[in-house]
Amino acid sequence: MTRDERRSLVLIVLALGALAVVLWRTAWVSDDAFITLRTVENLIGGRGLTWNPGERVQVFTHPLWMWVMVPLHALTGSSWVTLLLPSFACDLLAVGLLLGSARTRPAAVAGTAGVLLGSKAFVDFGTSGLEQPLLSLLLVLFLMEGWSARRPLLLGALAGLVAFTRLDATLLVAPTLVLALRGTSRRERLGAVGLAALPAGAWMAFSLLYFGFALPNTAVAKLGHGLPVGDVLIQGLAYVRNASWFDPVLLPTLLGATALGGRRPEHRGPLLGLWASVGYVVWVGGDFMAGRFLVPAFVVAAAVLSRTLEGRWAWGLAPAALGLALLAPHPSLTSGPSHGDGRRIWGDLVDLNGIADERAWWYGCAGWRSDRREPGEPDCSRKRQVERLLDAHETVVVAGGVGFLGREAGDDLIVVDDRGLTDPLVARMPSWVGDRGQWRPGHVPRILPKGYVETVRSGEDHFEDRDAAELFERLRLVTSGPVLAPERLTTIGGFLVGSYDGLVPEGRRSRPGPKRLEAQPQGAAPGTACNETHMTFYRIGFRLVADEPRHDRWLRLVIDDDADVTVDLGLDGQLVDSVSTPGDDASPGVIRARCLPVPERAATQGYDELHVRPTRGDKSCFVSLHPVETCEG
Repeated sequence: MTRDERRSLVLIVLALGALAVVLWRTAWVSDDAFITLRTVENLIGGRGLTWNPGERVQVFTHPLWMWVMVPLHALTGSSWVTLLLPSFACDLLAVGLLLGSARTRPAAVAGTAGVLLGSKAFVDFGTSGLEQPLLSLLLVLFLMEGWSARRPLLLGALAGLVAFTRLDATLLVAPTLVLALRGTSRRERLGAVGLAALPAGAWMAFSLLYFGFALPNTAVAKLGHGLPVGDVLIQGLAYVRNASWFDPVLLPTLLGATALGGRRPEHRGPLLGLWASVGYVVWVGGDFMAGRFLVPAFVVAAAVLSRTLEGRWAWGLAPAALGLALLAPHPSLTSGPSHGDGRRIWGDLVDLNGIADERAWWYGCAGWRSDRREPGEPDCSRKRQVERLLDAHETVVVAGGVGFLGREAGDDLIVVDDRGLTDPLVARMPSWVGDRGQWRPGHVPRILPKGYVETVRSGEDHFEDRDAAELFERLRLVTSGPVLAPERLTTIGGFLVGSYDGLVPEGRRSRPGPKRLEAQPQGAAPGTACNETHMTFYRIGFRLVADEPRHDRWLRLVIDDDADVTVDLGLDGQLVDSVSTPGDDASPGVIRARCLPVPERAATQGYDELHVRPTRGDKSCFVSLHPVETCEG
């Protein structure tokens, strides 16, 4: 072992130790991970790959990661072990292999380690219960094999595992695979391409037979929304812009790797894949989890850097990256058991484009070391919510953010996902949104067909729209009928060729209409947790109209404590005056009544319309607004 290799070994051990500590301090599980976990538990319980009872729906986009979860959960029954143990193992192995590949250049080891530890997105999604750690490991293995250029069949097999983990990750590996196969024999090319296509192709064939559709339901819901392409692209660019604020290390790493590595032919494939992936992320509108969809490209960039860093200046990259990381508003390197505590939700945890610091959002109730989490399995208050619903003899609940809720619901509750991620009918319904301020990536509200919930609850047809009723019956046959029934197989073919596309109603692209002031429900009481109400309004706000002009001098607004809103008071379609909530200390996510004085001009002239609009962030939990003569908060 040379002197440089000994120095590198010490650096690698230190880097892996530091990474283990950081991952331990920041470990968490996301709501989305529990969507997959419900399927895993159903499979282990003998109910098949189902989500809602008796309904075969592919609610996950990471089949290989799902299969990694199955044996661990069957053995332990612990969500912590199932989701975090393989994450830790994959992260440490990926980083160890990556740094080890640069062992003859200790400066490259130090610089690459600093970049990896400094990236907030890489650390945050190094756990979370999602597929990123496995994808990181497979990407590192693929790139190392691609640069060795010795075994095209193994390279193809690794590319296949990447695609089996996430189909859209194919963009990251396809250019490298194509370039690596140049100059190989025809037999090797066919073998490598066949191995690359086999895992995902076999899974899609199985999915078509078992679920009735080759692609996951989440893809239908997230990509089939019908929103204007321009709005989606603007949102995608906003996602990349958010990354520069959320994770100051991420984008400079992508650009630096491109500048340094682009001069070498062996890096052209990985860099083409890197930017193809970034372009795809922009094209689909990004994601609601800040940084998540850019982490795979970041891993590729870090791998390229590990091969190009050299010279004295490379030693300075580690402290520079770690210093840059500390410029993030809430760096992962310094977060502790109270991470996310005391932060306002909208405009802080979630930016003005609906992009969230997802770990901070969930850490209080689903962080491994959170000082606010109740002991045992994480449920984020959903267990109490399910108990209340069952006590009220409910059998169906309509909700969004259905991961923890679905896991607690078990076989006792059917969860209708109003964003469509886990519901095949809702996923195919049009969205009512007409303004970019009314949706977030992955959270596009859909029109629920009238009578749908009653139909699910009773088992009898209550649909008002007969086309929606027929579409529901076709989907029910596909997702719940005998797998090999001839009628089911014929119906699957009908969906493949678009025979039922005409049953989907056209979307109503418009803003929500005004609600009658006097018809507002009482809603949640003050003190209720915001995430238990599911009464939210987007940046466009709510419009309330009165039956006749009002002259009350106070507005009693019941809303989440950390929301800042402005209320515009109008008369006969003309703005009279406005009043805003004062900025004060708040209890994030808790419903509270506020008293707002009506401006003198509005009280004198009268007002028959109130427009409640959030002035910070994407949306807030809204309960009610009532004009009153006297007010008590």
